[in-house]
Amino acid sequence: MLAVILLGGQAWGEEVPFGAFRGYNLIYIQMESIQQFLIGSRVDGREVTPNLNRLHSSGVSFSRCYAQTGMGNTSDAELLAMCSILPLPDGAAFKDISKPMRSLPRALKEAGYHTYAFHGNSPSVWNRKKVYPLIGIDRYYHQGALVNDQLVGLGISDLSLSRQLIHTLSRGLLREPFFALVMTLSSHHPYKVDKVWDFDSGKFQGTTLGDYLQSANYTDHAVGLLVDWVTRSPLGRRTIIALYGDHRAPGIGDTEELNRFLEMNSMERLTREPHRQRDFGRVPMILLIPSREGYLRLQVDRPVGQLDLAPTVAHLLGIPFEGAGQNVLGEGTDLVPFPQDEIIYRDYWSAFGGKRVVDLTLNASAPPVLNPQWREAERVKALSRRMLGLP
Repeated sequence: MLAVILLGGQAWGEEVPFGAFRGYNLIYIQMESIQQFLIGSRVDGREVTPNLNRLHSSGVSFSRCYAQTGMGNTSDAELLAMCSILPLPDGAAFKDISKPMRSLPRALKEAGYHTYAFHGNSPSVWNRKKVYPLIGIDRYYHQGALVNDQLVGLGISDLSLSRQLIHTLSRGLLREPFFALVMTLSSHHPYKVDKVWDFDSGKFQGTTLGDYLQSANYTDHAVGLLVDWVTRSPLGRRTIIALYGDHRAPGIGDTEELNRFLEMNSMERLTREPHRQRDFGRVPMILLIPSREGYLRLQVDRPVGQLDLAPTVAHLLGIPFEGAGQNVLGEGTDLVPFPQDEIIYRDYWSAFGGKRVVDLTLNASAPPVLNPQWREAERVKALSRRMLGLP
């Protein structure tokens, strides 16, 4: 059992009660290619993600949240976070969904919520225009339905999206209680935001890593603008915000520039060993839950996955919902399965059905036998396939 002590004027002994925040609005902010190693990092004294740093320390933050995506990348993160389904190891499940599916948005709709999605990309990408109604999203604000006043990379800039959403919220155009999925886009590879944003990446200027840091700083600014507006508005007292990264940033992981950056920030160099690669792929996950003194605060260092987000917030909202994940603010298994042949269990990485086990803390003691954890991982995979309508 996870002993949960939430600060900010509210506390529970062992587990947050089911429905403690019943009726609250819920905003998901899915952040393109934003990884955990950015949190707290600096370039020549300048914070790369100052807003996420602040929110990470002032909300319920999970420093060991692992991206569980497969080849579906961003759409896999949507499947994980909204449906609590482990994606396929090959292909993209979003392209094959053709029937209504159990999901958190659908469960919220059954409880009287109104459901929305906001993304500055084309609605045809990853089959979203067809999939969203099947998972319970009523209204989809995409590139064709939004004002294209500033385009960056693949679509509407993050700053424009935040401003347009603030305008929509300020006019009361989202009926409460609501669920809103908001997805950023500007920090998508190849990370080119220099025409609209200036961030000095120092010695990394002109490199792919430098472009990534600049785009992450831009996305951080746009996310901070949106979150701070919601927090200061009347909505802030009755809205939970969940922020999470979608997947590992492509194109930055095998460069000497990255290791110089990691060393500058007192982080371990990245090697090609699979357990180090997996651990490097962590993404932020932060819950901003209103309290009498700002947000409820808790630093969670147990391993969790994107699969666990929907069951966790459903528990907070008092929504009956069963996915393949777990409520990680209560009793949990400390197990993170992946579409690939890998698991994380507590401080251990394991592959090949348990034939290889590595202690991520570099402890010299003999690693445990993880047969029960591998059986549970296979159960999660089988459940996910059934939820997708696959044999």
